[in-house]
Amino acid sequence: MTFAERMKELAIKAGEAAQGFAEKAGDTAQDLGAKGAAAGKEFIGKAGDAAQNFSSKSKLFLEIKQLEAKAEKLMEQLGAEVYKALAEQKIASVNPLTPGVKEIFTKLDAVQKEISVKEEEMGR
Repeated sequence: MTFAERMKELAIKAGEAAQGFAEKAGDTAQDLGAKGAAAGKEFIGKAGDAAQNFSSKSKLFLEIKQLEAKAEKLMEQLGAEVYKALAEQKIASVNPLTPGVKEIFTKLDAVQKEISVKEEEMGR
């Protein structure tokens, strides 16, 4: 076999090897691309769930803060109503059944229950 024939044979084998390598590399790249796409999709799904959970909890937190502010206003009204009953109306004693006070107690109790429900939802 001549040197030229040997070089031609080596070139053919090198070309076949390169083609085989390219096919394997293409399959590997395609496999990696599919795995990367699946991982990306999973990550996006988890990130979306986390963002939605954060959003829900933030909303509940704000609702609780609003309810707490409402409870504070009711406490102020309760204090004013008790003062009015004792000082202005000269009622000897005030209790949760005293007119004016009873209504505020009912509202305050409802707000406190709402806060408890929201806090329970937030804990989930």
